[in-house]
Amino acid sequence: MCGILGSVGIQVDDQSRLAFRRALDKMIHRGPDAYGVWEESGCHVYLGHRRLSIIDLSEQGNQPMESASGRFQIVFNGEIYNYKELRSALSSEGVPFTTQTDTEVILALYEKYGAAMLQHLDGMFAIAIWDNEAQELFLARDRFGEKPLYYQLQQGRLIFGSEIKAVVNFGHSDGVNESRLAAYLIFKSVSQPNAPDSTYYHGIKEFPPATYGIFKEGKLVTNTYYVPAVQQHTTFAETLEQDIEKFRQLFFTSIERRLRADVKVGSSLSGGLDSSSILCAVHDMLQGKQAQYAFSARFKDFSKDEGKYIHQVLEGKQVSGYETFPDAEDLSSHIEKFQFHQEEVCGSASVFAQWKVMELANQTGVTVLLDGQGADEYLAGYHSFYPDYFRELRKTDTKLYKGALRAYKALFGVPFKFPVYDKVINLSPVLYEKVRDQYFSRIRPKHLHLEFFDAHKHVPNPNIKKGGAFKERLKYRLTGSGLNNLLRYSDRNSMAFSREVRLPFLSHELVDFSLALPMDRQINNAWTKFILRKAMEAYLPKAIVWRKDKIGYEPPQNRWLSHKKLKALAGDSKQFLMNRGVYDPKYGETAPDWVSIQCYFLYKNLESFKS
Repeated sequence: MCGILGSVGIQVDDQSRLAFRRALDKMIHRGPDAYGVWEESGCHVYLGHRRLSIIDLSEQGNQPMESASGRFQIVFNGEIYNYKELRSALSSEGVPFTTQTDTEVILALYEKYGAAMLQHLDGMFAIAIWDNEAQELFLARDRFGEKPLYYQLQQGRLIFGSEIKAVVNFGHSDGVNESRLAAYLIFKSVSQPNAPDSTYYHGIKEFPPATYGIFKEGKLVTNTYYVPAVQQHTTFAETLEQDIEKFRQLFFTSIERRLRADVKVGSSLSGGLDSSSILCAVHDMLQGKQAQYAFSARFKDFSKDEGKYIHQVLEGKQVSGYETFPDAEDLSSHIEKFQFHQEEVCGSASVFAQWKVMELANQTGVTVLLDGQGADEYLAGYHSFYPDYFRELRKTDTKLYKGALRAYKALFGVPFKFPVYDKVINLSPVLYEKVRDQYFSRIRPKHLHLEFFDAHKHVPNPNIKKGGAFKERLKYRLTGSGLNNLLRYSDRNSMAFSREVRLPFLSHELVDFSLALPMDRQINNAWTKFILRKAMEAYLPKAIVWRKDKIGYEPPQNRWLSHKKLKALAGDSKQFLMNRGVYDPKYGETAPDWVSIQCYFLYKNLESFKS
């Protein structure tokens, strides 16, 4: 886990050399253990790296790293979890290795396969490889976007890096991207799936997940190398028991690979199904032979505190459990630093709770944490998937549909209700689209300035999702909107404290297998994530396996925002936005506090990025 920065097309001289190193230092938190820069003046190339040592802690693992042939130079952020298997296969073919790193394995694979080597990787990564012979740069990002990669391409010159702040510092930005800002303010959406490569800053783009690109002669050409396979099956060749066993096998394999490290490894534990499954699976694997650590966020005097579930999971296990109790004073004291590291807006203060978990891991000396992101997206863990599920059943099997409705009422005690705009779906698909679009219409929030709204009223609505089957909905949440925000929060929070987060549920083999299953493996008798519940039934307390509610790190946000310092910050933020013509001077004070603070820090961060 590291931070990378590079450029092609900017002249290598004393002035740019100094500026490049200063920009790389903007990410010292991502890699405090080592520092390296490679440059090629003839082709105007810089490659920079800040290292957090996880595998092969020796200096041999430092980057930039040169290939055995001398043709390629690499900077790489992330981990390749199956590097041992890949290294063994390459060694059997006579490929020599001088380090124990996954970085050297990537170089050897690229020399052998070129871009096709990406199909061999199980990992999270942002990779940049300079080819001295072809005079071109290869860029690639992992399948789901676990590791960040941003870039700026102007006048044939490319700058890329792990964080926006470093790219802006070595390049520039013309300011906050107010089209993205408008989508956030009007539609309350952090993401903009209609423009997935856009960021909240002009001139800075996000390199897409599951994509590689070649930059040569001032042009960047990209290609998608992975798309989750969605099979529309209502039946499956295997029995439920066989599917459960296969799921468990893939899940445990994913965890085993993500435990590989030469530093301490622990887990985040919220008390929910996903994080509890990881911790209990690790406990079963280790059998007390290796220290195990768990880190949790708790909230005093709050109904949604999950302490009772966390303690049930830990009970009777040889696990060192650590808890942090974030509060309003914590948030008010650290919000500027927190927002600086997050760079873009955060959906809620729950992101800060995760920040405190990473701080706790740092304080206890645990470098790597396994976490549960990803399962909800392709295993239908969110209750918002129920309409898609019932809609699909209604079209395909009336008997199953009626039975599923009865199961829902039995489980939750109330009948299922479709969203308002669904009432016309049986009359006409076209009418359905129109009514739904009206339901999500562009209504100007009272606090938004009319001129600002008019200037951006044509920004695409990120909440409108065109029709599709249930599995397509899962795929959309996995790759289109939703998970990308969680991955950004997790990466920035962990790297702010030089910690690495690994996500076992985002093994592409596990994802592809799960998406190919029939719907009743995702939702069965109204139980979401059914196959995961069954696979982990023997490993988890019953109260965890069959939890109906879904909370996660949900803090008492409204209570926090009533804190004197945060109220003052919210007031200053609203005034700032009124002065900029974003908020209406008459109604600006009625704007939501959290949203206002997020918008304010977009502008404030940009000043910090440039300095």
